[in-house]
This record gives sequence, C-alpha cells and structure tokens, in this order.
Amino acid sequence: MKKLDYEKKKKIKNIKTVIYGRTAVVLLAVFVQFLLLFLSLVWLRDYSGLFFTAFTIISAVVVLHLFNVKGAPDVKLTWMLPIAVFPVFGGIFYLFIQLQLGTQVLQRRVKQLFELRNRSVKQNEDVRDRMAEENAHMGQFADYMLKFNNSPVYDHTQITYYSLGDHQFPDVLEELKKAEKFIFLEYFIVEEGLVWNSILDILKEKVRDGVEVRMMYDGMCSLALLPTSYPKQMQSFGIQCKIFSQIYPIFSSHYNNRDHRKILVIDGKVAFTGGTNLADEYINRKLRFGHWKDCAVKIRGNAVERFTDMFLEMWN
Repeated sequence: MKKLDYEKKKKIKNIKTVIYGRTAVVLLAVFVQFLLLFLSLVWLRDYSGLFFTAFTIISAVVVLHLFNVKGAPDVKLTWMLPIAVFPVFGGIFYLFIQLQLGTQVLQRRVKQLFELRNRSVKQNEDVRDRMAEENAHMGQFADYMLKFNNSPVYDHTQITYYSLGDHQFPDVLEELKKAEKFIFLEYFIVEEGLVWNSILDILKEKVRDGVEVRMMYDGMCSLALLPTSYPKQMQSFGIQCKIFSQIYPIFSSHYNNRDHRKILVIDGKVAFTGGTNLADEYINRKLRFGHWKDCAVKIRGNAVERFTDMFLEMWN
C-alpha cells in the first residue's frame, strides 16, 4: 500500500514538473517578445520624431473611425480613453487588438452559429404570453433575451439551488450514473483530484455502456493544470475532448477569448450550471483562499434544451 502511495505521489510530482516547466517556457517566450519590442524602440529612437508624427496620425484616423463605425457607444468610449491618455500608442494598440486573425476567425464563426441558432431555436409564444400576463416586466425581459441572445423562456422546468459546491457534488455524481444517451461537459477549470477523478470514473463506465461523452475545457488549464496531450488521453477512454483557445508561447490578444462556462448536460433532461468548476477547492477538499463559496443550480425539464444548444454551439 505504501509503495502504491509512493508511486502515485511520484507520478503527480512528475506531472506537475512538466506542467510548471511548460508554463515557464510560455512566460519566458512572451517576455522575450516584449524585450525584442523594447529593443526595437531603443534602436529606432533616432527616428522618434517621425514615429511620433506617424503614430499620432494613426490615432487620429482611429478616432474618426470610432466616431463613424456602427457599435455600442460605451464600447467606443472605452477605446477612446486609452487613445486620449496615450495618443502615440493608443491607435496602434487598437489596430493590434482589432486585426488579430485568430480573434476575427472566432468572431465570424460565432456569428455564423448565432445566425444558425436564430433559424433553429424558436420561442413558444404561449409560454411567453403567459409570462407577460403574470409579470409585464419579465415579459419585456424575455423579449430582450430572445432578440439579443435568442434565448427563449421555458415552462415545465424545476430548479434546485446549491449554496455550496459541497452540496452540489453528490447530486452531480448521482445524475451522471443515471445517464443513458449522452453527457456533455463544458468547464473553465478541470484539475485532477477527488472531484474530477470521481466524475471521470463514472464517464469511463458510461462510455463502456454506450453513452456518448463529450468534454470541453478552457485552454488556460493546459497552461498550469493539465498536460497538452490530455485530449488524447480522454480519447483513449472513448471520451470526445476539445480544448477551447489553446495557449501557445506567442503574445496575442486572442488569448483574451476565454470560455468561462460551467455546464454539465445529461441526456437533455438534466443540466448543472453555476460558479463551480471541476476542482477540489470548489467542494472545500482543498484550501486555496480559505473557505470556498460558489453557488450552482440543477435544471430539470424543458429549459435543459437551451443548455444542450449552448454546448453544441461552442463545440462546433
């Protein structure tokens, strides 16, 4: 028994060494890119007057563009502030953010999926009308959600509230064991420990029973929590797995696109969502910053359809 414990601790230590080593490489690569940028500015200091004029003209053009382009006024003002404070580099910073190829591709893909959802997801007008009759304010809110996020309102739905992840965790395991058709998981943080290992054991068993399992987690996990090869490991268990916005040692604003969702959908009948991720601190089995409190809910009924749609949109 002691030998097994030693081997397990040794394996965990080796994994952590690889992960933190990879994190150091990424941070070092980003630092080198910043250093090269700084040295380039020092090298070009003799042409500072020319660059100052060029950058100022670019900032002025950007401000005119912001005045005329369609968009939310608060977003425009948010961009005008750094340009006003840093007139030389503000415009360049705006172009750097807006012209990122990865971000543009992601935005186009999200727009395509949004338009597809508009055609496939419809509001039950009877449900909406009943809500408006009971509460006019909530009826207006339902119209707003449908117009800007195409999120219908549903009836015949039950909600269970969990004030702590400690209370949610046993129900998650219980519902997972009941799965018959599919299990979809989408989380910001996944870390090996009691929570994830307990869930993974059930997922492996369900795959053997013919249940379809899909898992997706944010790329930040591969920076410090999971190895980059983790999707292959999941696929060896029969679990389809994807990483959202993988982290590479290149300085880019693309990494600002993160997937903070915490969604678990089972058979289209039950869904869990809230602030709890798949890590031990969320059930207070591991202390990071003292007692951890994140709430969550379990949804059962018609509204689970929307969570299934949201997962498949991001999966695509």
